[in-house]
Amino acid sequence: MKLTCTKTGTYRAITHVTRYQAGLVCLAMEFVAPGNYIELIGHEFEHALEQAEGIDITAIAASKCKTAYMTAGGAFETARAISAGRTVAREFHEHR
Repeated sequence: MKLTCTKTGTYRAITHVTRYQAGLVCLAMEFVAPGNYIELIGHEFEHALEQAEGIDITAIAASKCKTAYMTAGGAFETARAISAGRTVAREFHEHR
């Protein structure tokens, strides 16, 4: 995984996924500065777990299920990642 910070983009954070025929999956996480990094890191790492588990987010979004959808910018979002990010942020702030 590669973590970078950028000031461009229409998103707060995004994970780019590249899959190779041999089975290798590479993830590059990009975070827009400034932001709530605690929540965003938890959110994007949940997307990494979704990929590791082989979840087909594209198919879920296409089924119009409310657990995943395509954003206006063409990226995919999941309720699971939103929830994970919020949980990480809440736990971080509760234990500071």
